[in-house]
Amino acid sequence: MQRKGQRGGSAALVLGLVLLATATALAVAPMKTFQPTEKIVAADVNANFKVLADAVSALEQHKANPYCGKTALKTGSTGGYVGVRALCQALPSCGPSARVCTGPEVVAAASAGEQLDNGWYAAGVAVADTTDMDDCTGFTSNSSALRGCRWASATNSPSVAFCNAQMPVLCCR
Repeated sequence: MQRKGQRGGSAALVLGLVLLATATALAVAPMKTFQPTEKIVAADVNANFKVLADAVSALEQHKANPYCGKTALKTGSTGGYVGVRALCQALPSCGPSARVCTGPEVVAAASAGEQLDNGWYAAGVAVADTTDMDDCTGFTSNSSALRGCRWASATNSPSVAFCNAQMPVLCCR
């Protein structure tokens, strides 16, 4: 027979574990694990809630500014989207979930006060007009006839560059 309120407590525990697992990549403090016969002390429970609150705060900050670093100088030919992802994942500041930033992510970073360097980012669209812009054919071309999206540090805003230009790839997670 299930006691009244036990189900809600289990749901809160599951939510806490999901948040903790999600935030593990953001280096959160360990939580107190209670043993079946151990007396539960309010200070330990409160400390666990603080760990969860800190993890949620870290996740919110991470969502507001996903930018994590930049690669060495590259042309628009970097082995495709998979190759760009590998370059970003190799950055110590980015880790295994890293990939090339997208337009909304670089705008989010700039909106959070980040001053980004000049660098490639992915738009994920092809524009076949006078600009011929298509993420340098998915980051596989260094043609001087094609263009890709770049972040312009002088204005901290989006711009375009020819695919043979040398600049870092902007990485997000």
